[in-house]
Amino acid sequence: MGLLSRFFKKKVPSFSLDEFKKIPENDRWKFLTELMDPYFMRNRYRTYQSDVLSFSEPLRTYFICDTLYTEVYNGGLIQFFTNSSGIFTPYVSEALNTIGAIKTNEIFNEALEVIQRYSESHATLSKNLTKVKRGEVFRFAEIFENQELVNALSDLDTAFYDCTEKIDELAVEFVFVFSG
Repeated sequence: MGLLSRFFKKKVPSFSLDEFKKIPENDRWKFLTELMDPYFMRNRYRTYQSDVLSFSEPLRTYFICDTLYTEVYNGGLIQFFTNSSGIFTPYVSEALNTIGAIKTNEIFNEALEVIQRYSESHATLSKNLTKVKRGEVFRFAEIFENQELVNALSDLDTAFYDCTEKIDELAVEFVFVFSG
């Protein structure tokens, strides 16, 4: 059974650990992402918590870190919490700790505190999206009534972007070390 087949617990395109080791470190994240994209693109928004929790530890950790990384770099922490990715909130701290992203985890937990301080949740934040039409270009700040929440998360976005920990690289390294 191939490396990713063990992670997915089902048949996926395989490659050997030796092949993976030959990939330059800078390209490993891209390699894993491209290899898994057909699965995720078909299933990402139909993948529920129970499905992700059934993944092996390396894949679950990689998936959660990849989801956080993708959402935050695409639209900030507010996007992570607002989009369907918000269902993975309870698992992010563990995934970040697992890969050694301690500072990133601190930033994420500060964002959680902001969300909780303003009594928001994934569900309440997502309801704000119903105010806009699909495909409409808008600024997140325009659909949220609580400007303090938006400002606090914006500051944490900056801290996230400035953080020297590279969760994309750490997640790939975890897959590599766990597999080796």
